[in-house]
Amino acid sequence: MDDDLRQSLLDAPPDRIAVLRYRFIGDTLLSLPFLKTLRRSAPKAHITLLTGPECVELMRQCPYVDEVVAFEPRQDGWLKSLGILRKGRYDRAYILKRSLSSALLVRLAGISERIGFGTEGRSWLLTQSVRYRPDEVHEATCFMDLLGISTNYTRLELDAVDWLARPAPLSKLPDPLPQPLVVLHTTSTNPAKCWPIESFTTLARDLINGFDAHLLFLGTQADNPTVQLLMANLTAEQRARCTNLCGKTNLSDSMALLRHVHLVVGNDSGMIHMAAAMNRPVVALFGPADPVQWAPIPRDQTMVEVATVDNLKCRPCRMRISCGHQYPCMTDLTPQSVLHLCKPILMNRQLYRQTP
Repeated sequence: MDDDLRQSLLDAPPDRIAVLRYRFIGDTLLSLPFLKTLRRSAPKAHITLLTGPECVELMRQCPYVDEVVAFEPRQDGWLKSLGILRKGRYDRAYILKRSLSSALLVRLAGISERIGFGTEGRSWLLTQSVRYRPDEVHEATCFMDLLGISTNYTRLELDAVDWLARPAPLSKLPDPLPQPLVVLHTTSTNPAKCWPIESFTTLARDLINGFDAHLLFLGTQADNPTVQLLMANLTAEQRARCTNLCGKTNLSDSMALLRHVHLVVGNDSGMIHMAAAMNRPVVALFGPADPVQWAPIPRDQTMVEVATVDNLKCRPCRMRISCGHQYPCMTDLTPQSVLHLCKPILMNRQLYRQTP
């Protein structure tokens, strides 16, 4: 525990705090324990979350921040991003991003207190540099290090995420609601994290034929080609057991719909973190990333199973690809091993009574 770091927040809480955690929705959800603790530590401060445009609508409901601002320097450019930071007149910035550019932006914006990880040689840009320890603890715990708090997050507290609940657009789902209803999430922002679509297709057939499952696909329009390829390799009868909502729901609606499903199987992506936050069982497919650092944080009674290929010396390589982009950590993961993790969840009839 860094006593000096923690005491600095307690002794002189700033009036205006910026938290920079932009880009991916999974990373943003993993920041919830940090945001909740920050609010408790500085109850009177004005806290602004600077996050990716795709997360703004969802995070505006968060009770731990006063303001949510769309922030994407790669897309908007440095001049606009600097203008956003300077307009906020922040006293302190917590830079949950680990890039050199994020720390440089905050420094150029003239924010007096700059707390972040000493990664990418950027310690000189920070007023308080904190050691980043992904080999030891979960990413959510790393975020807490920025507050000088020693803890280990393995579960989300209910009140950290209960504000995410909202009425679901159930008219988009079959009526009556199928049981079991299983989400397959076939994509990820990084191709190295993607299970082969052929393996997803085999799993889809097994879930439909073996468990009479109805498959639900959630995501953006960009996810559609992969889903359509999967469905094209199913029979007409099997396709009738599928609902594809990719590109037809926003992030908040997808979160709401997840409360009504019985299982989510997906690549290392935002979807598995969304499902865990909604207290739904997850089978997470991990390859190059380390689940010790990136596995979804469940709430009480949520089952999170991690599927990996355990006999590979190269994993987790953390995207430092040394396999010639062959990704055996994903291609060698068999549908049978993933189905083995799904089976006890789908056979748990109590689970069906826990959906809203």
